[in-house]
Amino acid sequence: MLVALKKILVLPVESLLNRVEVNSQAQSRLWILMSIGTLLLSGFFSIIIVLGRAPIISELISDPLFAKRGLVVHVDLALLIWIYAFLCGLFVLVPSQKNGNRLLPMGYVLAVAGVGMLVASIFVPSAEPVLSNYIPVLDHPLFIGGLLLFAAGVACTVFNTRILPSSNQTTAKDNLIFPTSSIPGLRSAAVILLISLITFFSSWLVTPTGLERQTYFELTIWGGGHLLQFVNVAAMLSVWIILLGKLLDKNPISYRITAILFGIYTLPLLAAPLLTMNGTADLLYHWGFTRFMQWGIFPVVTIFVGIIVTKLVRGRLNNDLPKGLLKNPYFGGLVTSMLLTIIGFILGAMIRGSNTMVPAHYHAAVGGITVAFMAVTYFLLEVHGVPVPKGRLRKLAAIQPLLFGLGQAIFAAGFGYAGAHGLARKAFGSEQQINSIEVFAGLGFMTIGGLLAACGGLLFLWIVVKAWMNRKNSPLQSNP
Repeated sequence: MLVALKKILVLPVESLLNRVEVNSQAQSRLWILMSIGTLLLSGFFSIIIVLGRAPIISELISDPLFAKRGLVVHVDLALLIWIYAFLCGLFVLVPSQKNGNRLLPMGYVLAVAGVGMLVASIFVPSAEPVLSNYIPVLDHPLFIGGLLLFAAGVACTVFNTRILPSSNQTTAKDNLIFPTSSIPGLRSAAVILLISLITFFSSWLVTPTGLERQTYFELTIWGGGHLLQFVNVAAMLSVWIILLGKLLDKNPISYRITAILFGIYTLPLLAAPLLTMNGTADLLYHWGFTRFMQWGIFPVVTIFVGIIVTKLVRGRLNNDLPKGLLKNPYFGGLVTSMLLTIIGFILGAMIRGSNTMVPAHYHAAVGGITVAFMAVTYFLLEVHGVPVPKGRLRKLAAIQPLLFGLGQAIFAAGFGYAGAHGLARKAFGSEQQINSIEVFAGLGFMTIGGLLAACGGLLFLWIVVKAWMNRKNSPLQSNP
């Protein structure tokens, strides 16, 4: 019986997968296109969020669920799909002793199906928005199923032989696309992502099902959600190294140094799933992940900022940097990303209670990740044979990271200022209590910054679309 089942179910699938030629650059291009497409959708829903918060206009919105549904979709597209699809697009370019993994095509199909389900769930009237931290959800099987499918697609893509270090990949000649010093960061992101999925599962197992909806999702997502921030930062640091390598035209940091730093960054997190042992309502669970967030990210990031600034200063003094740095999107993206990250650290240290200082902090932090990904996209376009054309479009590409970063910084500052004067978070439309000139001013700056950031995001998408339309029919570069 078992032999018959194997012939009927298993062998046809294996035969199909054996016929699939896994091309890492083709897979990378698909994932990058998915990430950019979801960023476009996220930008559309961000307009709803800005209007739902804007003074005067917000008073005209009588149904808070209108903005809250938009918030759920916006956050999940901007914080989950955009970032992890992009991470997959980078990760499949990491050198491997084998030509990738037969599960790569399946992973992409699962992810596409998951995103489709997420977007479709917006139109389900019974999908109740739950604004849980880190991963807000619509409480409906279609939405939850979409999240799980996307997670399965990412897992199929990053959990393969590329996650393991190889002794023959520690020199620059072993990697034709990325500086080798960026590879430990991508592997670190993949390992922490695996730990986060284990934590999500263990949290789900120990969380009672009879809890109120908001409490249930908050407890289940809390631990793994914290770990996802470590994944995001590891990916961002890898992109910083790639951008620095493009500016210096060499492997900018020792592979050994980055491997040690990312090892220090990753190792403490191996114990994270154990924090669920007493249940998700226990103090150990909340205290442990809060301390991970407080002390686990900024030390290593600060060291990398110091190393990169030192490399840039020395490069400038030694004339190793290209001329016209302010006209270089790699420089603008790198510096803007570092500044937004520092602003995020400062705002995070200023959090006192549940007010809009919290979203101000994570909008600065996520803005730093996003602008780094935007800048490295221009490099990836070259890798995939779709370079940004010279002339006006390339000049706009140099301005775009600065425009987006400025808008995101003003947005975070305005939101933080309003929060420092008592504006509650997760309140929209007529729910907002704009009871002081400070809150009104903070929301005004938030609106201006949000619109500037939206313009920077739209400009990024326009540049990518124009470059794609002008692409030459040249073959992809050979696989690394």
